Amino acid sequence: MAKDMNLTAQEIYEKEFHVDLKGYAPAEVDEFLDMIIEDYQKYDEKVEELGAREFDTPFHN
Repeated sequence: MAKDMNLTAQEIYEKEFHVDLKGYAPAEVDEFLDMIIEDYQKYDEKVEELGAREFDTPFHN
């Protein structure tokens, strides 16, 4: 995984949220989801960049 990503698949798999009186701690869940969203946005940008490079090569038919 790229060094600028916050999480690995293993970290996502192993993540446990603490439960408070009304369920999961909302702030903890929101913080974790924010990191996931950031990683997916970076991933999408890289996919688009690589796709654009593919069509910019002189060998593309």
